[in-house]
Amino acid sequence: MSLTADDSRFVWHPFTPMQAYASEAAPVIVAGEGFDLIDESGQRYLDGVSSLWCNVHGHRVPEIDRAISGQLDRIAHSTLLGLGSDASIELARQLVERTPGGSGPRLLFGQRFDSCRSGTENCLAVPASVRNGRRGTGPVRWPLGSLPRRHDRIGQPGPDRSVSFGLRAVAV
Repeated sequence: MSLTADDSRFVWHPFTPMQAYASEAAPVIVAGEGFDLIDESGQRYLDGVSSLWCNVHGHRVPEIDRAISGQLDRIAHSTLLGLGSDASIELARQLVERTPGGSGPRLLFGQRFDSCRSGTENCLAVPASVRNGRRGTGPVRWPLGSLPRRHDRIGQPGPDRSVSFGLRAVAV
């Protein structure tokens, strides 16, 4: 069978009307280079959504590929649930040192909170961080209309377009 046939038979694509998808013969991507995606026939497409925001520097960037390979040579993954890791500690140190004053908050690492497919630890990270952030201060209450303006969001500018509505409640 071809990749296209196997794609329609075995893969459910999120946010995709599958009947229409199966009849369209959508390209099957087999490689990426720079900002291009390459299908099985060699046709190139501009990756205008950075492979859904996960790849803003392009595909196969040598410096990034070397860093990933170097990490994989040591360990692919280790949880931060009760354990530390050299890579997360070094990244947190560098990010905190870059905050104004160089003594910013501790960092919470996790995957995008709207993609809790790879484990409940990511789904639980936001409520846990809110509890830890409020520990010792009691409940946080502001009179209606007097919420402080926040300017410390780290990420892409513009509105949050994630698919998780429940976690937006803590993004005040």
